[in-house]
Amino acid sequence: MKVSRSVLVGAAVAGAWLAGPGTAAAQPTLTGLILFSTTNTGASTGTNVWNTLGAEPIPNLYVSSSANGDVIMNPGNTAVSTAINVPLASGTNQFSLYADSPTNTPAFYGLNLFFDGNNTTPGISVFVPLNSSSFVANGSPTTLALDGSPTPGAGTLSFTGDGFTATLTNYTWSAPTVNNLDRVSPFDNVPNGNNDFVGTFTLEVSPVPEPGSLLLGGFGLLLSLAYRGGRRW
Repeated sequence: MKVSRSVLVGAAVAGAWLAGPGTAAAQPTLTGLILFSTTNTGASTGTNVWNTLGAEPIPNLYVSSSANGDVIMNPGNTAVSTAINVPLASGTNQFSLYADSPTNTPAFYGLNLFFDGNNTTPGISVFVPLNSSSFVANGSPTTLALDGSPTPGAGTLSFTGDGFTATLTNYTWSAPTVNNLDRVSPFDNVPNGNNDFVGTFTLEVSPVPEPGSLLLGGFGLLLSLAYRGGRRW
């Protein structure tokens, strides 16, 4: 049995038609962070809380990234300036966190990450012992939404949206005595004479293959096998 060239070409055209036109996926956007003290199971204790909202009673969590030279990206204390809206580039996205130190230092700290304007349901939830890098996903039913209200943890270290997957590959939170750094105060990114909590987190972002591209790849494999088989027969 031989597979004619016209059949192969027709099948290739059909596969391309089924795959449809390619469209560039938009980047996912990191739109909120809240960091809070937890129990050893990830439940919020309500003792220490910082977020990226600004102009509200919760002290601010200030953020910088390696991409902008470690400059604070959400300065001041307004709903506009202190909020974050960070398009995530494909590849490695590294961030640093700064928060003024209260008088107590609980043993565990959670971080909820919010994406694409959904600041009620976290896309990624994680917690870690203080001064450690041994983080785990946080699936506790009592974590915090961006405004500090109760919400379940995401229970995952990965968020998929807009054709990309963002995976958290690093999270640390260090006591003020570790770095001896004073960059921020509770409601402004200016020193106040108290050393800060300092943290880091990293997101690895990669595109999700579109169904059409997977279909077209499958057609290509089948055509190749059919053509080779036709030549042997």
